[in-house]
Formats: sequence, structure tokens, C-alpha cells
Amino acid sequence: NGVLVSNNGTNGFLYTFNSATNSWVQVNGITLSNLNDVVYVSATDAFVVGKNGIVLKTTNNGANWNARPFPESGAELIKVRNVSPEVIVYDTDGNQWLSSGGGTSWTKSNNIFGFAVGEKLTDLEFTSPATGVAISNYNNIFTSGGGSWTKTNSVKPVSLNKVTGNGGNII
Repeated sequence: NGVLVSNNGTNGFLYTFNSATNSWVQVNGITLSNLNDVVYVSATDAFVVGKNGIVLKTTNNGANWNARPFPESGAELIKVRNVSPEVIVYDTDGNQWLSSGGGTSWTKSNNIFGFAVGEKLTDLEFTSPATGVAISNYNNIFTSGGGSWTKTNSVKPVSLNKVTGNGGNII
């Protein structure tokens, strides 16, 4: 079982894995703004986030999806983390949103990275509940070792767009 999100530059699409046919099947009726990330919070429950404050939740392994209310309809949501049974969502402005009630309400922490004007979050990855690395469109690297984020360095002139973890290490 699994869920995959994809984009064509305008719309986002959801796919679920069909183990009987060993193939990915597009979920009908889901063509929203770009979808950016997906996370499972249990064996059957998952969340998807995307552009324009899109938050979707399934409780039946992707067979049906329901929109969850999000307080900022223009937010570009790029990452969702499992803090089961809830989620934490991150937007490109560096805000962190903690869900409650299965995504029915949200608590916002503003600009947790201390971004400069115009700086945007491009990706983040966690190796443990409190340890992570984030990167921005200004090629800045931020680390967290227990709740707060610190700018560690910048790399130029490359363009940072993805960070990933491997067995507790950040690559």
C-alpha cells in the first residue's frame, strides 16, 4: 500500500498503489493545485499537503480523501511530518503548523527559521523527532537539535532544492 503525489505545474494528482495489479492508480476526482508531500500517520491514515493551503486526509488507505480546513488558503505547504495521530505542516514562509483533531484545527508558529525577507523554505528532513536539516532558496542551511533552528552556513553559487536522510544521517 502507498500514496504518491505528482504535479504537472498547474494541478496535483494522487495515486494509490494497487497490490493486486502491482501498479499505481490515479485517484479520480482529485485535481487540485500542486500537491507537494504525503505522510502516513497509521496503517490506513495519511495526509497530503500542497499549494493554496491544500490539506487532504484519508482514513482508508487512499480510497477516499477529505479536505481538511486550513486557516491560510494562500499558503504553499511543502512538507508534512508524522507526530501520530497528528501532523506538523511546514510552509514556504518558514511557518510551522501543528494539527489537532485529526487536522480540523491548526496552531501556527511564525517563521521558525528566522528567514530574511524573500527567503523561502525549499525542503527539510528529520532524522529523529527533534533533529533535522532545512534548506532555503537563498542556499542557507538550518539545523535543529532539539526544537530551535540555527542557520549553520550558506553554500554558493549552487541551488539547494532537496535534503534527505539515511538511517539517522542527513545526506
